[in-house]
Amino acid sequence: MRNQIRDARRVVVKLGSNLFFDGAGQLALGRISSLTGDIARAHLAGRQVIVVSSGAVALGQNALKASQTKSSASSLVKKQALAAIGQSRLMNLYEREFAKCGITPAQVLLIEEDFSNKTRYLNLRNTLLTLLDMEVIPIINENDTVSTAELEVTDRSVSFGDNDQLSALVMSKLEAQVLILLSDVDGLYSGNPRENPDAQFIPEVREITPDVEALAGSKSARGRGGMSTKLQAARIAMNSGGMAIIANGMKEGVLARVLGGETEGTLFAAKSGSL
Repeated sequence: MRNQIRDARRVVVKLGSNLFFDGAGQLALGRISSLTGDIARAHLAGRQVIVVSSGAVALGQNALKASQTKSSASSLVKKQALAAIGQSRLMNLYEREFAKCGITPAQVLLIEEDFSNKTRYLNLRNTLLTLLDMEVIPIINENDTVSTAELEVTDRSVSFGDNDQLSALVMSKLEAQVLILLSDVDGLYSGNPRENPDAQFIPEVREITPDVEALAGSKSARGRGGMSTKLQAARIAMNSGGMAIIANGMKEGVLARVLGGETEGTLFAAKSGSL
């Protein structure tokens, strides 16, 4: 199944917030350069790559050295403000890195209605397809400054509530063949490997059953998702006839290895799935 990934023409790559920082809380510029370099090489090789990127709130927080309070109502407004500060910094990182390869990125900020409203969805689809035809790399994020769906962690009733699910929707709606979810975990385990040294890595999942869902642990520190939302995203990808891979973006060259069909991360592919 992984060999088919080498031939996938259109892929969606989701980058989690934790990938942008090192253990000391500083921008991980080397890692960002490596990841964007892998994306650029895939693009230059003829693939159509769509990036769904978290990180705006975290970059805004980093810029102000601000702390976040998750419980108070004012913290939601604060996160929206931090997103406004961080989004330009996020795009500046992509613009600077892709410029090294002569590639132009495009910012696309979305809210729930861009998928649930037919007219807006068709406009969105046409724009994204046109960008791909123009050999531009779309950088998609939820518009956190006007939408609280992703920031409000108690509400998951809307079209998407985090960038994991957003990336899966983009993948399915644009008929991409592969969804690659990069975070700070190697993939799915039989338990939490940080707490249980006997936890076993699961290289492949052909069906997301209740038992598989039960393996999801808590969300990450900076990100608002976690393994649970990644499993939901993988289900969307599988139901659309494609594949999903959860892999560790902290590892050098991981994206190139995934796109090369190497055994990296956990592969999610339905038994009858094919590219």
